[in-house]
Amino acid sequence: MNFKKIFPVLVVGLLLFSCNGNNSHIDIDDEGNERISGYATYTDGTPISGMVVSDGFSCVVTDKEGYYSIESPSSNTFYIYASIPADCKIKENPQGNPDFYHRYSVDRSIYDFQFERIEIENDFVLYALADPQCANQEHIYSFESKTIADIKEKQKSDSLPSYGVTLGDIVYSKGERNCVPLLKEMRRIMSKSNIGFPIFQTMGNHDVFASATQPIKDLDFNLGYQRDFEEVFGPINYSWNRGSVHFIHMRNIIYKNKSSFSFYDNGFTIRQVKWLKQDLMHVPKDKLVVLCVHIPLLRNNGTNIQLVRLALSSFENVIVFSGHLHYMRNGLDLPLPELVHPAVCGALWSSFINGDGLLNNYGIHHLSGNKIVNSIFKGVKNGAE
Repeated sequence: MNFKKIFPVLVVGLLLFSCNGNNSHIDIDDEGNERISGYATYTDGTPISGMVVSDGFSCVVTDKEGYYSIESPSSNTFYIYASIPADCKIKENPQGNPDFYHRYSVDRSIYDFQFERIEIENDFVLYALADPQCANQEHIYSFESKTIADIKEKQKSDSLPSYGVTLGDIVYSKGERNCVPLLKEMRRIMSKSNIGFPIFQTMGNHDVFASATQPIKDLDFNLGYQRDFEEVFGPINYSWNRGSVHFIHMRNIIYKNKSSFSFYDNGFTIRQVKWLKQDLMHVPKDKLVVLCVHIPLLRNNGTNIQLVRLALSSFENVIVFSGHLHYMRNGLDLPLPELVHPAVCGALWSSFINGDGLLNNYGIHHLSGNKIVNSIFKGVKNGAE
C-alpha cells in the first residue's frame, strides 16, 4: 500500500470529521495563523487543479487532486474565495452575488468549492458601470428603470455571453450614515437573477461606512471602512477568469483618519501589492489582464501605485478600467493603458450629462481571445432634465 498517497486523504478525512463534530479542532500557530484547506471539484466530482484560492492576503493553487492548504491570518480574514477558472460557470449565491466565496468562521477550517464545467468562452461581452452613486430611493429608481432597463434591452441583441463589472461608488455615502440598505438594494438590482448575467463589484470612496461592529484597528489595514461593502458584495481584492482574460478587482483607497472617511489617499497598501503579486504569479503571460479599480491610475503617483504598475509590467496585454472622475479619459497610449469610464449618474443625478458633456452612460466591451476588439459608451438619458 502506498502510504504517501493515502496519508493526506486520511488527514483530510479526520479534519472533515472533526469539523463536523461538536469538538472541532482548529490548528492555529503561535502567530495566530490558522491552516485553512479544502477541495475544488467540478459538479461531476472531477478535481479542479491549478485553481487559485485566497484569503485576501495570500494566494495558493489547488494540486492535481483539487486540494489546497493556506495559512490564514485568522483575526483579519473575512472570506475564503476562488479565482473562478475560465471553464467554470458563474452561478449566483443566495445573496445575489457571483458564487465564488465562503464567509470565514473561526469554528471552521474546511472550505470546499464546486463549479459546473463549461466550454471556455473566447468571445464575450463585458458591461462596465462606473459611479452609479445612488444616494436615495429616487436615484435607485432612475438607475433601475432607466440604466438597468437599457442594459436589459441592449442585451437582447447580444448573441455572445454577457458579464459585468462595476468601477466603484455604487452608492453615495460620506460616512455619516449607514449605507448598507442602499448597498443591499443595489445588490438586488444588479443580481444575475434580475439583470440576466453576473456582475462583479469594485469598491469606491463613497461606498463606506465606519461600522461600529468592526472597529478600525490600524492604519495599515484600515479594514473597518470596507467591512459593510464586503458584507454585502463579497471580497474586495479578488480575481476571476473568462476566456483568455484575467480580471482583477482591487480597492485603491487608503483611509488616513479613524474618525472621518473624507481623509483618504489614492493607492494601495503593501499587503494589497503582495496579494496582487501572488495572484499574478499564476496567470499565463499571454493572457489579457484587466485591472478594475475606482480611482484612475493614469498620471497618478499615489501610494504604492508604481509598485502595482511594476507588478503588471511583465504582461504584454494589460489594461486598467476605472471611474471616479465623472468624465471619460482615454489613456490607451500610456505604458499602462487605461480607460476611465464616465459616470452612470452623471453629475450625481442632477442632470443627464457627465462633466465632459457626454450623456450619462455605461461601457460595452467586446472581448475576443486576449484582446478588446471593440468598446462603446452607450448614453442613457437617466438624470434630471
